[in-house]
Amino acid sequence: MSGTGTIDIVQHLRALDRERYISVLLAPEPARPALAALHAFAVETARIRDLVSEPLPGEIRLQWWRDVLSGERDGEGKAHPLAAGLLAATDRYNLPRASLIALCDARIFDLYDDPMPMRTDLEGYLGETVSVILQMCVQVLNGGAVAPPSADAAGHGGVA
Repeated sequence: MSGTGTIDIVQHLRALDRERYISVLLAPEPARPALAALHAFAVETARIRDLVSEPLPGEIRLQWWRDVLSGERDGEGKAHPLAAGLLAATDRYNLPRASLIALCDARIFDLYDDPMPMRTDLEGYLGETVSVILQMCVQVLNGGAVAPPSADAAGHGGVA
C-alpha cells in the first residue's frame, strides 16, 4: 500500500470509527495498513444505508464494491484509496475476496426496512458482516496464514 493511500485510510477510519482506529494503532506496525483497510471497508459498507435515501442507490454502491473485489473494475479500484488498500491487503495476506463480496451481499438487507426474520438469520447476517472481518484481522495478524481455531471465536465475537 502506498504511503498516502495508507494515511488516507487510517484517517478515514479515525473519522468514522474511533474504536477500530485505536485498535489498529495497537497492532504491530506491519499489519496496520491491512487492518485499517478491512475496518474502513466494513464501516464504509455499513454506512451506505445512512448515505442514501432509497435502496437502489445503495445497491449500486454495494455492486461497485463487488465489482472491484471481483476484478471487474480494476482501474477504478486502484484509483480509489480505500479500494486500493483493501485489494492490497487481500493480495498480501491471502484474504478471501469472496467473503468480502458476501459481506456486500449481506449489507443489502440494511437498505430495506424489513425486520430480521429470525434469530438464526441475525446470526448469519452478523457472521457475514462482522465475524468475517474479525477472522480476516486474525489472518492478517497471523501473517496471512489461516488460523482455524480462531474461526469459532470470530464467529462468536461477531454475534456478540
